[in-house]
Amino acid sequence: TMLQNYAKIAWRNLVKNQTYALINITGLGLGIGAALLIFALVRYHYAIDKHHQKHDHIYRVLTQFITPEGTFDIAGVPYDMGKALRNDYPAIENVAMIEHYWDPLVSVPVANGPDRKFKEAHTIGAFVQPAYFRIFDYNWIAGGPTELSQPNTVVISAENAIKYFGTTQVIGKLIKLNTVMNTRIVGVFENYRDNTDFAYPIMASWASLREFYGGPLTEGFDNINGGTQCFVSLNERFTQADWDRQ
Repeated sequence: TMLQNYAKIAWRNLVKNQTYALINITGLGLGIGAALLIFALVRYHYAIDKHHQKHDHIYRVLTQFITPEGTFDIAGVPYDMGKALRNDYPAIENVAMIEHYWDPLVSVPVANGPDRKFKEAHTIGAFVQPAYFRIFDYNWIAGGPTELSQPNTVVISAENAIKYFGTTQVIGKLIKLNTVMNTRIVGVFENYRDNTDFAYPIMASWASLREFYGGPLTEGFDNINGGTQCFVSLNERFTQADWDRQ
């Protein structure tokens, strides 16, 4: 048949020009492999945090600086940003403040012995307001974020619960953060997926910040650092178009 003839001709050319054929086949293989790799990377990055039900309505509030050298944005906002947004735009569905703290040191009390300490190197912990869990979806193994409005409360991942206590049934147990503040565990959530930018294994209540820092938070809008951030979720009562018109 015609196809068989074409196959024979192609095979003869390959045998006759082996070096040339090898170069072409290798190039084709590398090209296909590179294309598949790029596709996988793009697909992975576009899927980051898409598992949240409100993913297309979640926004991070940025601070814009205007200087003689130009304009630039940072993720940090003043401590009062959340309160100001709730007061000025009550139609916004949810507003949540979050404060990062790096390399948490967790102490677990031991009866009749020294505390067991766990240095969570290269890890970011957080202080969050309860609305954070109305913006981002978590699956709870035990407890939940309901009591996180109270000072000295904390939620942790299942992985960390097992690391500290050998079980996920740890509601009511105490851990000390950075040797300065006792917190009571009120929730244990499922471990994070790989494709998230917000993998905080330890999240204490925003109401605990004063004790953690040993004093009141800076009021006003003059003090900004990149670790203090604000997230909002919008809905039909207050959309992105409404936001842009402000």
